[in-house]
Amino acid sequence: MKIKYVVAVFLIFILLAIGCTPPLRAYTEYSVEFAGHNHAAGKAIQRDDEWYIPTRLLMQAFGNQTIKTDNGEMLRIYTADEKGMQRVEKPIYYRDEVVVLMYHHITSKPRRSWVITPEQFEVQIQEVLRAGFEFITIDQYIDYMLHNKPVPPNAVLLTFDDGYASFYTDVFPILKMYGIKATNFVIINTIGNDKSDSVKKLTWEQMREMKKAGMSFYSHTYDSHKYVPINKEGTKERPMLIRPMYREDLKRVETRSEYLARVKQDLLMAEQKLKQELGNTNSVIAFPYGAYDKDVLDICNQLGINISFTVKPGINNREQRNGFRINGGDQKIEVAELIERMAHRGEERADDKRDVVWRNSISRERVVFKQSPILQNDQVFIPMNEVMELLNIQPSINHQGRTITLSLSSDDKRSR
Repeated sequence: MKIKYVVAVFLIFILLAIGCTPPLRAYTEYSVEFAGHNHAAGKAIQRDDEWYIPTRLLMQAFGNQTIKTDNGEMLRIYTADEKGMQRVEKPIYYRDEVVVLMYHHITSKPRRSWVITPEQFEVQIQEVLRAGFEFITIDQYIDYMLHNKPVPPNAVLLTFDDGYASFYTDVFPILKMYGIKATNFVIINTIGNDKSDSVKKLTWEQMREMKKAGMSFYSHTYDSHKYVPINKEGTKERPMLIRPMYREDLKRVETRSEYLARVKQDLLMAEQKLKQELGNTNSVIAFPYGAYDKDVLDICNQLGINISFTVKPGINNREQRNGFRINGGDQKIEVAELIERMAHRGEERADDKRDVVWRNSISRERVVFKQSPILQNDQVFIPMNEVMELLNIQPSINHQGRTITLSLSSDDKRSR
């Protein structure tokens, strides 16, 4: 039976403007667990004997969405249902398979259909989480593909192509807020080279900083992200990686051996540079334009590049080493359509098998906190005891394990 959610609005009016709250001094951080899961959207912090939790965690744990107004004096938390704490069903769309999402450039002023705004990207992230998908890392994907390790149901890998600087300026802050790790496939020869494109590209320094935070960077070739002529007249062009090209310096088309040597050298140089600059120990590639052939796959195998990606839509199992990807970075794709595409790639459908989870709902009301919320590093922290009372949730603090466990109150348990 499907549960139809009614969007309710929980308004939190703050006595003191968040912008006037002094910055945090030294504080203690504890992880937060709910329903047996450790939530990565932020940690609880302690200040002046009072515990605070990030509003981002509410969305991940309970299905709430938090928005801070420009003047910093009001928070709106959108919730799932007006009835309060309610048991809802989380569909299992697929098991032991992985959906891979693909993006390119993110900017506030998109000029092309394959570019979306940071706001659109964040809404997608929120809806993907709300729909019951779980993001995994590239390391988990590699272990799944090569070492027979498990992945959670509804597993999703987040990838970006081309190494645009917007991954650092616009995407990285969003990923940090939601505790999500992503992989960017970079064109090595364009790194830090602003003249290579009208849009700025990442630098090695930016990548090293993000790598420390769990992001990863792999090959989009060294310098083969191009269409090149394959005849003397220049009337025919093909992706550089998959065909012998016309060599102006030789006044002829490459021989097969020259073509294979060129491709192998390009892919090898990319791997060497990534290992040198970032210390990569694994080798993964996303083919430019999704273009590949048997020769390219053979060369990848020779170089130890055992995992690759195309741009073809689909879902990946362990037999699909040359992975499918679903395009999320397209202005023409609505969020609901993207979720639908992801959900219908698995063999098990939402109406076949379901897991039971708990999602919080708060009825429409006006609340004034006794303790002023705190703004720290672009995150809003609200007083834990007060919000837990509103949610009918009982916090339990384990100082030895540095963990706060949230559980249903006894009244809520008896009502189930």
